[in-house]
Amino acid sequence: MDSLDLVGLRKTLVKAPELWQFRLQEADGLCRYANERGIQILNSDAVISLWRTGMLRADIVAAPVPIEASGFVLITESDGELFYCDARHIEPRAQGVGGIFGVSPTLPIDARLLFHPFRLYPLYHVDRVFRGKATSVQYLLHKDGVVRIAKSDVEHLDHWTSTNQFADRFDYWNKVAELAIACDPIGYPDIVNASRIPVNSENVVHSQLKDYHELATEVLGKVGVGVVDKFRSDLCYAAELVDDNKLLHVLLRLMASRERERLRGAVGEAMLFLAMAETIRRAAESILGRHLREEDELGFGQWMDGARKQLYGTTRILDASTEDRRDFLTSMGLDAGVKVRCYVEGDTEIGALTSALGLAPQTEFINVRGNFLEKRGKGLQIVGLSRTIRTLMCLAL
Repeated sequence: MDSLDLVGLRKTLVKAPELWQFRLQEADGLCRYANERGIQILNSDAVISLWRTGMLRADIVAAPVPIEASGFVLITESDGELFYCDARHIEPRAQGVGGIFGVSPTLPIDARLLFHPFRLYPLYHVDRVFRGKATSVQYLLHKDGVVRIAKSDVEHLDHWTSTNQFADRFDYWNKVAELAIACDPIGYPDIVNASRIPVNSENVVHSQLKDYHELATEVLGKVGVGVVDKFRSDLCYAAELVDDNKLLHVLLRLMASRERERLRGAVGEAMLFLAMAETIRRAAESILGRHLREEDELGFGQWMDGARKQLYGTTRILDASTEDRRDFLTSMGLDAGVKVRCYVEGDTEIGALTSALGLAPQTEFINVRGNFLEKRGKGLQIVGLSRTIRTLMCLAL
């Protein structure tokens, strides 16, 4: 993925962080955000230590003194702070990274770090690859096995983290997050159906967004759909590995964004990864001028021809009309509003209909119990019904 150079976009966002739809978080906020979604990162000190190792890159680094380490690009200076873009790559260590948190840091301790919430993705991989392989009942089964498994884990990690492959994987996982972060100003407003960019009386922010869109068009135009879909697919795979209720994810995506963003645990983690993939898609569609596959079409499994139309009633459920979405929710039993009222005369008729149709959702049967009135050659009318309802009934007949 060397063809994907996001540094230019990232540098622009350091200069204009107000373009981001998400609010950036410091280390303690990112740690809390991760823990709430089932990713155990211990504490904010661990987040800072991960940043110092290069396994986690920050979106803005503000330091009171110049940072001499390679990979930091000075962007601007304001109020006595130097603002950097963090574009580092991990340097492999021959002995691996075991115990690296205890090594004296070479980066400034008092640097202020700001992270986009999409940095949850590399933190997910930290939690995944460094988690012990022993099951929760291993000690109960055979306690010596716990020691053997732990020893095997350490040997494997010592070897893997000493290789270039380890450095490349963490660089890639950060870059996946950075593509979603770079697409945030363009793609995320379409997900929440609103822009969180503050209104500026001089229209400065909107002018910056226009310039940013032009730069993003140049960058993503060079990349092409293949790389974009590779990044999106990996995010969708991760979402399913965390929580494999794919249909539930579609239903949750259709709920109000303010409620969706409050989801916690594995479901909240999965929905964030899917939001990252959709953010990339929405931005790419805007820039490339073409439809890409929706997120439930990626990940594990494969859709047969016509299956989405049969299940959703449309081939693109996230772009569907309000009516199509409502019909899909109705088929899932989630729209309980009455759609049809059947007026019948007498217990025999209502018994026959309910026997044939059962308790049909969104269908209401009303027994008028023979309350008819004949009016001067105008036919029979149901007593007690409004003129409007009687007219509608006649039209229906």
